[in-house]
Amino acid sequence: MATRQARNFEVSSLGAVHHVHLAYHDERFIFPPGFQSLRKMKNARGRLVQHTFRIQKGAFAPVFQVEQQGGGVFTDSSATKVLRKMVSAGALPPSRKNVNILFGYAHPEVVPLLQALPGADRLENYCGWSGEKAASLTTASCGVLRRWMRAPLPASYTYAARSSEPHAT
Repeated sequence: MATRQARNFEVSSLGAVHHVHLAYHDERFIFPPGFQSLRKMKNARGRLVQHTFRIQKGAFAPVFQVEQQGGGVFTDSSATKVLRKMVSAGALPPSRKNVNILFGYAHPEVVPLLQALPGADRLENYCGWSGEKAASLTTASCGVLRRWMRAPLPASYTYAARSSEPHAT
């Protein structure tokens, strides 16, 4: 199943929803093993080359991989970490583009396709539904998440260097 989404972007496989392990989705994204997208992007030398983005099934969590045409294969536990490795290795220039959309699973035209996959309705923590499903959400975690995403942090909050938990000052 190859679906052209944009001029330089194509999804060749949506993969399959893995609802058993919570690591294969979060509140905003679904990470289906077997997902594969192709995108032409400039490499560090400025040449437009093919990049193949994959999500593979790991032992307990998804494995994110990018294969660069004429270059290397980069693998890590998150899409962000993979692209950081590529920039560090000089395979990609630094970019401020959204990593999740670059990978493809957060592309606005791909999200509804992933939500329609068998088993997607069984994802416990996923709150990124659109349409009827979004209107019918009654889970407390999604309501808390949505309020949290809309509410700005007070100016008195700072983040500790060794912890991801906010601390009041």
